[in-house]
Amino acid sequence: MAFNGSGTYNLPAGNPVTTGTTISSSWANSTLSDIATALTNCVTRDGQSPPTANIPMGNYKLTGLGQASATGDALAWGKDGNLSTLVLGGNPTANLQAATKQYVDANSGAFPSGTVMLFVQTSAPTGWTKSTTHDDKALRVVSGTASSGGTYTFSSTFANGNTGAFTLSTNEIPSHNHFVLGTSSSGAGSNGFQYYGDRSVSGGGNTYNTGGGAAHSHSLSLAVAYVDVIICTKN
Repeated sequence: MAFNGSGTYNLPAGNPVTTGTTISSSWANSTLSDIATALTNCVTRDGQSPPTANIPMGNYKLTGLGQASATGDALAWGKDGNLSTLVLGGNPTANLQAATKQYVDANSGAFPSGTVMLFVQTSAPTGWTKSTTHDDKALRVVSGTASSGGTYTFSSTFANGNTGAFTLSTNEIPSHNHFVLGTSSSGAGSNGFQYYGDRSVSGGGNTYNTGGGAAHSHSLSLAVAYVDVIICTKN
């Protein structure tokens, strides 16, 4: 009967024999044939007989697994492994993004439904849904309740460009006057200028003050570098 389907081997009927039993070919051949069948169904330690079906691990680990060296090899990755050192397909330039996606897909059960995460890719990983509620926005770190706000988009706030030109009005320049040359105490200068103010100064005077020193502004745009991410929720 070989193994019973649950991993237990029992000798066929007539075993074990008692002292004084005459050995017969029918008993010996039947018993040895059953043992041979049981051994044939075992996985040999030297790799002669590979498994013919999936082998459940019963929540036990495979230990002492060697490093993979070819396509189809099992991947040995320790509990302290770093995603940045995991290279998929021998392409180190894409290892981090690909490894992150593969790791999340393979361990999707590690994240409960409703978990929200950021991904540096265009489409949501398997088992996740991409959010379209927020678009063209910056991220803000807070220590309290998470929320959203603001008025202007990221692109419009940090657009390419230079400081815009701005022309000061008379009221926005500092209050000041100018000294004008002249010789007439009545205010009519020999050069045809009219002056007012301090006429004790021989040969000239000051103009009226102008300018108010009011505040003014300049337009400004910044071209900041960025990396796009998407917000996804675990299904």
